[in-house]
Amino acid sequence: MLDSAQLLSSLAEAANAFIINGTVIMGVNRSVAGEIVIPDGITEIAKGAFRKQPITHIVFPSSLRIIGEEAFDSCVELLSFTFAGKSQLTTIMDRAFYSCIELSEFVIPGTAQFIGRQAFAFCAQSDPAAGIKRSIHDLVIPEGAYVYE
Repeated sequence: MLDSAQLLSSLAEAANAFIINGTVIMGVNRSVAGEIVIPDGITEIAKGAFRKQPITHIVFPSSLRIIGEEAFDSCVELLSFTFAGKSQLTTIMDRAFYSCIELSEFVIPGTAQFIGRQAFAFCAQSDPAAGIKRSIHDLVIPEGAYVYE
């Protein structure tokens, strides 16, 4: 875990791209593309914060606890995400990764206690033009997690 000076420095750097309120990412100041690294110390990503951004991969910090409703809705280029260190994630809200049609590689940390309605709906869709069917690989729901269906 970062000390308070390191946390402030990390959050200051992120402020160029992200709109941050305390330890919550509320949105983006400009379009973010490619791989993004959410800074350590962030505990929540707010509703719709990254909606429709051309992100391909996300590295979440161990400090992240909540991925908000529709946080990454329609990030159609998103392929994968990972968590750094010992994750503290507890909650993935409704439609958090809704319609991330390329998303197929990720692991939900064992700390997750709630996965909301349609959190991964319309992910890894068929590609009729290429004649292939992509699927979410090895989706493992942590033991004891409540999944809203």
